[in-house]
Amino acid sequence: MNDHEESPIYQWKFLSVPAVCNTRKSVSHAVIPPCDYFSNSKLMRLNRVAVLEFPHLGIPWLFEPFRDRYIQELKLKNFEYKLFPHIEKALEQALGGPEYFRVGTWETAPYLHHINFECLLDEKNKPLTVPPHGEYKVPPNAKKIAILLLAGHSFCHDGVRPTGHTQIRIRHLKILGYEVAQIIRDDWYHIPYHSRKNGLQKQVRYLQRKILKIGQHGDGKNKKSTLSGNGSWRKKFCQKY
Repeated sequence: MNDHEESPIYQWKFLSVPAVCNTRKSVSHAVIPPCDYFSNSKLMRLNRVAVLEFPHLGIPWLFEPFRDRYIQELKLKNFEYKLFPHIEKALEQALGGPEYFRVGTWETAPYLHHINFECLLDEKNKPLTVPPHGEYKVPPNAKKIAILLLAGHSFCHDGVRPTGHTQIRIRHLKILGYEVAQIIRDDWYHIPYHSRKNGLQKQVRYLQRKILKIGQHGDGKNKKSTLSGNGSWRKKFCQKY
């Protein structure tokens, strides 16, 4: 084994402060379009992984000054919310009112990980009021719940396994102190189509099951997805709701 293999830091030398700074400097002076989303997003994701998953390396977060430019690009690509009709109305009933959750914005997205909705639960699993804008202090023993709306592009071609980007997004939000409730588009669309009269009530129960169950047990017991592409799953899902 040579000296390079003996040192674990050598494996992450490309994530060191000088390396990341030099990479960003090189890209900023390169002749590329000012809003080259593809190129910049790769560097941003690399920087984000280094900061959140390897804090002992002391890598700085370099992309905060570029947040506004990123927001313009990301807003154009963020279409999950449009694929979930009536989600906000159902959340109001599931949590008890609009003051108990807030719609996520790119301006407050932690490390540019967008959160569609955010709520707080106390130690008794009761919703707490959340300010609609800005940062806030989390009460002791309260849980921050990130509600993610996951459409088809969040999963692999089999429709079951989440993509690597989706898994990283969830893992990073957990590192940042959130517990994650995943609202699946296929599940959401499936509810009202089989019960048009009570569709909203069933959507409310679905959200309560996803959110309040996490508040009781954490999201560790929510690992098994209800997704499946076969008809047997659809039959079981109908019976459950």
